[in-house]
Amino acid sequence: MSKKGGAFEKVANEFLVKIFDELGYTVVRERTQDSGTQDGFDNLVEIVDDKFRNYIIYSECKDYKTNLNYTQALEKIPHIVSTRKNIDLLLFISPFENFSNTNENSKVDGFYQTLSEGCPVEFLMPESYVKDYFSLYP
Repeated sequence: MSKKGGAFEKVANEFLVKIFDELGYTVVRERTQDSGTQDGFDNLVEIVDDKFRNYIIYSECKDYKTNLNYTQALEKIPHIVSTRKNIDLLLFISPFENFSNTNENSKVDGFYQTLSEGCPVEFLMPESYVKDYFSLYP
């Protein structure tokens, strides 16, 4: 899975398409952002469930082997919220390094709860077994 930049973004996009398909969703749109057109996200996947409700999932990929700070992820949120209206999920994907939190977790939890109505956020990183998920689709 060690890919850099755009290559890892494509792998992550393919993974999301495959996993949502396997979960029974229909993927109606997917794209990887081109260089120079960043609106705060790397990938977009739009899915529809069996009741014809659609969901839009954005992801930001960090394929770094160096220490990642939550601020590198959080600074992307205003870009996405200001350019997109329907955000059903924002995923931050980092297969090699966990996002480190310089704040006490209780401080950040309140922020995520406030944010969750307009922009639910989840982190897929080593501590949440992201490498195991990606290995499901070699």
